[in-house]
Amino acid sequence: MFYENADADQKPQKVTIEELPGGKRAVRLTDNVQEYRQEEAKDRKMYRFDEVAFTLPASETVTAEEIETEFETWWEYGKTDQGITEPDIPEPGTDTMTRAELSAAVKTLQQDNAALKEQNAMLEECLIEMSEIVYA
Repeated sequence: MFYENADADQKPQKVTIEELPGGKRAVRLTDNVQEYRQEEAKDRKMYRFDEVAFTLPASETVTAEEIETEFETWWEYGKTDQGITEPDIPEPGTDTMTRAELSAAVKTLQQDNAALKEQNAMLEECLIEMSEIVYA
């Protein structure tokens, strides 16, 4: 489950693993941690962060350190594979895009899309002009 802009009064750990009954483990990942102060209680520190939470099957033996090493892979896994009861665990070292690479790719695609829209509009104008000449 993905939580954007979650709040807490204690600074969260980047990776937390909690043992559950039956051997399963609950995993919580936090990113983009920012400290702030509440308006009504200026002396109280608060933290705002993004969080991903998911459950691993008992057969999965990954450690918090291993998850932190492959943080981006596990972050994306936690955001996208929530409906699977026995998930496919990402292999360490698997080539996946980081969020920064994904953001850069999206920006490039948006620029390409804008250029194609402009080109399409120009071609439509050309067709209209040609049809006016042909059918005049």
